[in-house]
Amino acid sequence: MKFPEFATDHEDWITEPEPMLIEGLLPQYGVTLLVGEEEAGKSAIAVSWAAAISTGLPWFGRQVHGAPVLFYSLESYCDLSKRFLATQWRMNDGEGSIIGTGSLPIQVRYSIPNDPDKWHQEINEFGEGVYARLKERRRQQGIETPSLLDYSLEPVVFIDTLRQACGHQDRGQRVEEFMEKASGLLGEDGAMHVIILHHTTKGGKEYAGDPFIKSDTSAMYYVNRPSRNKPEIKLRCDRVKGIPKPGPIDLRIAIVPVEENSTVIVNDGSAAPERDTKLIEIAAKLPASFKPCDLDPFVTGEGENTQKSQKRRLRLNLEAAGLIRKEGDHYVKAA
Repeated sequence: MKFPEFATDHEDWITEPEPMLIEGLLPQYGVTLLVGEEEAGKSAIAVSWAAAISTGLPWFGRQVHGAPVLFYSLESYCDLSKRFLATQWRMNDGEGSIIGTGSLPIQVRYSIPNDPDKWHQEINEFGEGVYARLKERRRQQGIETPSLLDYSLEPVVFIDTLRQACGHQDRGQRVEEFMEKASGLLGEDGAMHVIILHHTTKGGKEYAGDPFIKSDTSAMYYVNRPSRNKPEIKLRCDRVKGIPKPGPIDLRIAIVPVEENSTVIVNDGSAAPERDTKLIEIAAKLPASFKPCDLDPFVTGEGENTQKSQKRRLRLNLEAAGLIRKEGDHYVKAA
């Protein structure tokens, strides 16, 4: 699969609307590295992403394209189920199950098939069956299936962690082959997106391992926790393809009780896109139905070519933000 080029700055504009998995963070298709030191909070963020994706619920203010989630937990065996349970409880404001099944529509596996074809088949079979089973269970319970479950998409695959998947290695041929295998999962009857958790070097500033690790990825994010004694964590985008590079996102983790024990989850924060405020203001000033020339008052560049380029970029970003849509030879504001 061919990916678009990287945006280099958070003010860069996309060239075409990109289908999104998590609005302004993750393209719908691709491979993402989520990198951080031990106990920095990367697993907590991964669980919160997985919970949002599997239900289609917003992730701290950002819209999410729902999809089945297959989570390969190669480091934490017992704690992961607690994290999903606690995260589900938080997402539903303490009211129990979001979808009435008693658990999120996520399947956890503890090993990855060595054979690429078998791995691809495992993902394909999971994607075909997960929502059919959930809907049948709800039918038997006499509960109406929410619209957020009425989709059929390739699964999103999480791998925790790269080093565990490669036999405790982060360099050499085995790692290179695994990254190629992960990229090979993308496409028809495979995965929609692969999210790989990975460690940093001892200094915490760079990811561990060879440079080729990120060569075929579509996005790379760093998780940093300035102090182990405080709950604040920061999610920073290193690079992302096809969309404007988002600014840093501040989140807070919390230790929450689950049954007779406790676990760590992302409990608070705001990840709403910074650019939305300006775009919303512009959209509010537009007529209900308009043509591209109506965007003229909102561009400031000098010269006809510059203004034309700025106007096109503005139109594309308004579309990508879901504020306008094209109908025939004109545009209308979204309801």
